[in-house]
Amino acid sequence: MSDVFFPALEAIATAAIAGFTITQWRSDTLKKQARVREVDSRISTVGFLLRRQLRSWLGMDGEGGANKNPISQVTRWVERHRLDYSDHVARAEQRLEEMASLAGEASPEVSTGVKAAFVLFLGGTRRLNQWASTDRPRDETEFDYDRLPMDAEKDLTSCITALERGVIDTNLLIADKKLDELREAQDPFRQLAEAIRRDRGLP
Repeated sequence: MSDVFFPALEAIATAAIAGFTITQWRSDTLKKQARVREVDSRISTVGFLLRRQLRSWLGMDGEGGANKNPISQVTRWVERHRLDYSDHVARAEQRLEEMASLAGEASPEVSTGVKAAFVLFLGGTRRLNQWASTDRPRDETEFDYDRLPMDAEKDLTSCITALERGVIDTNLLIADKKLDELREAQDPFRQLAEAIRRDRGLP
């Protein structure tokens, strides 16, 4: 009888252990997936705040979106914030650092987006800091100096794109766009400008 009983008992025990292992694996997988979603959501929120901050630097949240004036919008922003410029940059850096610290637990797409945004942000702010902290030279390097804010603006714009494409939740971007459209539709100054254009027969 023992020849039958003990092998059967061993098989039952093996099956029980296997079942427990599978259950534990599923539980761990679900916990890991939940953690990834939690991290992605946190990064999305911080990325959204960083995006809005960068858009304000670049004058992209005014009427009609990005300003097409040939004078760099980011240089105008710096001039308006000479006294607290470093505070604004430091706050943006803190947001990016928080995102980078969480990226290791994020989904692959979000992690890649954070890395791209990180590199572009550092490139843009490095050029912007160099331009803001030095006087315009009066020699052959003045052209390079004048390029600094333009190149910084390109990097920061690309940083925003990286955040939008791989970091920030799409539903959050859609909601923000709809809110902006609602604000513009209810803006009395915009309505006045449109009425004047119509009166003058302008498109």
